[in-house]
Amino acid sequence: MKLLRHGAPGQEKPGLLDADGNIRDLSGVIEDVSGEVLSPEMITKLGALDTAKLPQVPASVRLGACVGRPSPVPLPWEDDGSVWDSQDMWATADQSRDYLLGLYRRAWQHSDESLATIALDASATVAW
Repeated sequence: MKLLRHGAPGQEKPGLLDADGNIRDLSGVIEDVSGEVLSPEMITKLGALDTAKLPQVPASVRLGACVGRPSPVPLPWEDDGSVWDSQDMWATADQSRDYLLGLYRRAWQHSDESLATIALDASATVAW
């Protein structure tokens, strides 16, 4: 079982990839893929589900951030889709030093908040 998040940016729902490669919606079972959902007990509970009874999601759906605390800051390489085309995340000529340092500082803040929210021993699997 592989947990995932699917849907429009900012409106992602929890889901899983079943043994047959189908995306199944978990929004009727869990709120999101974060926090307590990543505990060993909850992973065991999710593993016991009959995934065939979960709603199937179209294969063309957008896959979101893997854990339910994506950055609240829009990232240019995600917005334009270049991150999915194996593009590097280079600064552009119109991005100032202050903008880039601010983006970096917001990433620090978000990481610190995530560490304070999600237990350090919570498990998660990233597909890539």
